[in-house]
Amino acid sequence: MLKQANSALLCAAIGAIALLSAGCGADETTNGGWTVEEGDGSQTEYGSDTTTVTTPGTTDSNIIVTGDPDECVDVDTTCVDLEEAKEQGGQYCDDPDAQADVIVADGEVVDVICYPPKEDGTDIREADTDEEGNAEVPQTESGSVVTFNEKTDGEPIVGDVNVDAERTTLYGNGPDKTIIDGKITIQSNHARIRGMTVTGNVEFGINSNNSAISFCRIQGDLNVKSNEFTATNCEVFGKVQVTGNGATLVNIGVQGDWDVNANADCRGCYSFTDENDDFLVQDEELGEELTCQPAGPPA
Repeated sequence: MLKQANSALLCAAIGAIALLSAGCGADETTNGGWTVEEGDGSQTEYGSDTTTVTTPGTTDSNIIVTGDPDECVDVDTTCVDLEEAKEQGGQYCDDPDAQADVIVADGEVVDVICYPPKEDGTDIREADTDEEGNAEVPQTESGSVVTFNEKTDGEPIVGDVNVDAERTTLYGNGPDKTIIDGKITIQSNHARIRGMTVTGNVEFGINSNNSAISFCRIQGDLNVKSNEFTATNCEVFGKVQVTGNGATLVNIGVQGDWDVNANADCRGCYSFTDENDDFLVQDEELGEELTCQPAGPPA
């Protein structure tokens, strides 16, 4: 009887493991209601309970954590406590409900970009299409979050975007979906841009300190005059110029000139040549690794 009972328990355990395996993808692990999976991370929805972890040299394979981990998360050979990591961040990171992009290199948290939590009191404004199918970005006030209705996916939003309200966030649906057909000029401290393509230039002026851009595709130039700027997982088909102090650049690709203040922290940055002018970077178009250095074209 004992042997039969043990056999039954073993079969039940195997069955449970099989069910768990069937419920999780190959790159996904479920632990107590939270999940870890690999993906590009650019299309995480605003308001979702997610943290994206980026490491230098892994532009297409980031770690996406959904839910509230009750233990550290394996990043390469290091287990990272995401709650402690957020404590190292700035604006919004003190809110437990804030989404975050965490940058980890050599087992250490390099930088954290946090976004306003989707909760009562957050001024959320949606870019949508009108009856004629035209879309535009709404005006913002301090602390506004601009999101993009899925009806705008793949439809260029024509016009320049100028942001001067403090702590404004432009949160797109991913570079293949949210397309600003114009330039973006930021004159707003603690501004955030995430998940979009910009056909023109992107400029962070001197009055946009502690701002950030992530998961973007810029067909023009990226020009940064502000201090304590962070950029991660972006492709720039024009030039990159960073003259402000204290910048952090991780996984930034550039086709044009690379002119970055030597006191910046550059990791996983690289040159490329878009041979067929399709504004997509293929493996065979990749160039050399780039370090922080003033003036001159990419190596």
